[in-house]
Amino acid sequence: MRISGNLEFYGFRDQEQPLNYLSETPQKQYLIQYLADLDVGSTVVEPSYFDKDYLDEFSVYYSRSSQCYVNICRRVHFFSGEPVSREQVRLAASGDLNALESLQDRYCGFIVLRPIPIAPLGRTVLKLYPDRTPGQPRITTPSRRYKANITGIELSVDGLAWQQQDTGVAACATVSLWTMLHSSAYDEHHSIPTTAQITQSAQSFGRRPFPSTGLTLEQILEAIHKQNLNPIAVSGDSLANPPIPALGRLFSKDRFANNVAAFVRSGYPVLVVGHYEGSSGHAICIGGFRDRTPDGGAPGSLTMADKDIDYVYIHDDNKGPNIRFKIESGEQGQAKLVSSPPEYLESEQEEAPHVFYPYSLIAATHQDVRISADELYEKGFRITSFFVGIMNAIFQHNNIELPQYTFSPRFILLRDYFSKELGTTLSGDVLGAVRLALQEKVPPMSLHLGVVRLGANGDSLLMDLLYDTTDSGRNIPLFTAVVYDPAMYEYLRNLLLSPELDQIMQGISIIDKSELPMHLIPAFER
Repeated sequence: MRISGNLEFYGFRDQEQPLNYLSETPQKQYLIQYLADLDVGSTVVEPSYFDKDYLDEFSVYYSRSSQCYVNICRRVHFFSGEPVSREQVRLAASGDLNALESLQDRYCGFIVLRPIPIAPLGRTVLKLYPDRTPGQPRITTPSRRYKANITGIELSVDGLAWQQQDTGVAACATVSLWTMLHSSAYDEHHSIPTTAQITQSAQSFGRRPFPSTGLTLEQILEAIHKQNLNPIAVSGDSLANPPIPALGRLFSKDRFANNVAAFVRSGYPVLVVGHYEGSSGHAICIGGFRDRTPDGGAPGSLTMADKDIDYVYIHDDNKGPNIRFKIESGEQGQAKLVSSPPEYLESEQEEAPHVFYPYSLIAATHQDVRISADELYEKGFRITSFFVGIMNAIFQHNNIELPQYTFSPRFILLRDYFSKELGTTLSGDVLGAVRLALQEKVPPMSLHLGVVRLGANGDSLLMDLLYDTTDSGRNIPLFTAVVYDPAMYEYLRNLLLSPELDQIMQGISIIDKSELPMHLIPAFER
């Protein structure tokens, strides 16, 4: 490995460009094509870079090898458009705002190259392709902003870190866990562990951690727990016979989509344990999905808002970051993921798509989130079904066309619900009134909320039910309801004030009175 103090500048298609010197692997081929599709035109290389993750790997493993590994990496930065010159970097380093803005606008991310011949691809963060369908946007809430500093020039890129497994310190599950724990969902109280720390924390007493031979499901959960986070595991529910029974049961398509969407919308990446067709067990990480309005149901029906999502975006240490997979149904209705690159990319279509079968979903939530997406789903489905049933009866009595209802569960920080969620759906005096009402009229709420959103006809909001996430899944108390629709608000207000409420509830078996929102907040002009 060449080490010098000078920055190196290459055109992306130059033979001297650092990625061209790597061994031919699927990851290298994928990254080169991915960067080409981002219209990357040049690279700037820091030849001497100390990477936290690799330094920890070096300390616990590579420093003890007789192969004389060094502890210095190279970091390669990628820019779209015309090649970046030394003069442009000099101007930016001198404080020239035009040069700084040009570099930031063209910045596509970075790759850390480790001095490990069999696994050189270290911490990698690359921007996503431009979103060409804003009407059905990518949901990438787990992504976070990474900052890179070159000669005092601060550049940033939004994404989720990926790296190649080296099998010495980290196998597939460790790398997927490492990606998960980079999520935007975590705050300053949770430092991001290195792959070496994850592998060490997952090992049971009496078993050597290195070289890593992979992690069991129990070890994955233990590693999450030791990061002061709450591991939530969701098992498959399909009746189809699984190809590898030892991994458990497969998922039905709807349940897989619902759970993935609920966690990703909440900012939590999802580690998926499963297997590729013709292969053994493997772990990947889902960091995003493509939003989609559910297929139309019968008038008056209630469906999950995310049951029909088509695409997820995965990090696979054996293949690369941000790979688009389509969620499909197998012959017996089981969920399977099929690699499906966008048609508009220059990359050649795969001769044989990769097919992955999921068996378990794992999320690392905050410790005060004590309920699962399934439990929030069940609670939300019961109460929204109750509301929908009565609303349909009222509509039919008045000869009003029945809408199609949708609902979706998610977890969200209380402060983010106040700021981002309400700030997106409301504005002006209504926004201020709702925020003050939540602050002053509702009992103190938990740091994280369970939000069940009820909508109609795909684009009309009816209400948000705000649940306590700190109680048991069997209980899940309801704090309040934020009601966006005037007719829904009047109906609920009259129901809760009705002297016959107890009598009404006696005839309904799916919910009890405690599940009703006893306090309503109108989110419209009155």
